[in-house]
Amino acid sequence: MLQQQLVQARLQHDANLAALLEEAEQEQPRAPRRRKRRQTFIRHLAIALHNRQNGNVQASSKLRILQRVKMSDKEKDKRTHDEKLAVIIKEIIASAIISSTVFILSYLYLPINTSGLKELPDRLTLTISCLFVSSFAIHLGIFGVFRFRAFTNAIDPVYGKSENLVFLPNQILRNTTEQFFLHMMAMLTLTLFLQGSSMKAIPILCGIFLIARIVFQVGYTASPMKRAYGFAMQNVNKKCKVCIFPSRC
Repeated sequence: MLQQQLVQARLQHDANLAALLEEAEQEQPRAPRRRKRRQTFIRHLAIALHNRQNGNVQASSKLRILQRVKMSDKEKDKRTHDEKLAVIIKEIIASAIISSTVFILSYLYLPINTSGLKELPDRLTLTISCLFVSSFAIHLGIFGVFRFRAFTNAIDPVYGKSENLVFLPNQILRNTTEQFFLHMMAMLTLTLFLQGSSMKAIPILCGIFLIARIVFQVGYTASPMKRAYGFAMQNVNKKCKVCIFPSRC
C-alpha cells in the first residue's frame, strides 16, 4: 500500500509527499511506542494523499501540519535532557536581562504622564483599560485553536478523531488564560497602592505581558523547547510587580 502511494505521488510530481513516503518506507523498526506513532503518522499521511487526489483543499494544510510535527519529532529525538536544559537556561537568562532592561528604560524615559491619577476610580480606569489590551493575548490563543480546527478534521471535536492536532494550541490557550488571571490580579492589587506618576508602571507591565505572551505562543508553536524565552519574560514582569509593591506599601 505504501509503495503504491509512493508511485502515485511521484507520478503527480508531488516531491514533498513522495520524499516523506519514501522515508517512511525505508524507516527501520523502532520501539513499540515510537513505531505506533510512526504508523499513525503514515496513516494520516495516506489520508492527506487521498484528500489531495480528490481535490480536498484541506489536504495541503493538513500535510503542512504533519510535516511540521514530523520535523519537531526529529529535533526532539536528537537532543538529550542536558542539552534541552542548557537551551532553556540560556533563554531564561537572555529574557531576564532584556526584559528588565526594557522595563527600566521604559519607566524612566517613556512620556507617560499619570501624575493626575490621584483618586482610586481614576487609577482603576487606567488599569482596566490596560488589562483590555493585555487580553489580546487570549484572543491570539483562541485564533490559534481556530486556525487548526478550521482546516483539519479537528473541526469536529467529537467524531473528527483529530484532537491531537489542536493539543498544542489548547495548551497555549490554557496557559495564557491562567497567566492572564494572575497578571490581572497583580495589576489590580498594584492599583490600590500606586500613586501619581508611579501608575505609569501599569501600562508598561501590561505591554510587556502582551509581548511576552506573543513570543511564548510563537516559540511554543515552532518548538516546545522554544517557549522558555516568552515564559521567562513574563516571570520578569511578575518580579517587577513584586519589587514595586513593597516600595509603595
